[in-house]
Amino acid sequence: MAGLRAPTFGAPVPPTGRRPRAATEDCDCATTPRYAARSFALTENRVARLWQRLFGLDALSIHDNFFALGGHSLLAAHLRALVCSEFGQDLPLGMLLASPTVAELAAHIDQARAAGGESQSTSGMPVG
Repeated sequence: MAGLRAPTFGAPVPPTGRRPRAATEDCDCATTPRYAARSFALTENRVARLWQRLFGLDALSIHDNFFALGGHSLLAAHLRALVCSEFGQDLPLGMLLASPTVAELAAHIDQARAAGGESQSTSGMPVG
């Protein structure tokens, strides 16, 4: 896997969108913990798109808070339905209280998928 570069989350991105070479050093991605971050980033992107659609935003950060953006109980119920449709998982409303950012919610979804498969409910109740 020579030549592959590991993503460097947390390094600032210049306005051009290109990271400096030092931030993307060559690595053996098979032994690098960041290699697993790729699927997490994909989940973050999918969750972020749901939030953008829900709030009518063009862009948002993975650290934006659902409630700080104006989220309320009706939007939470709508988000629950969107997550169920997108990921095939039930989202307990209490999980949104415990994980109110895109990054935290994506982490919860990935953990639930790893623990029980993509089509299982995270609340123990059948989906559908």
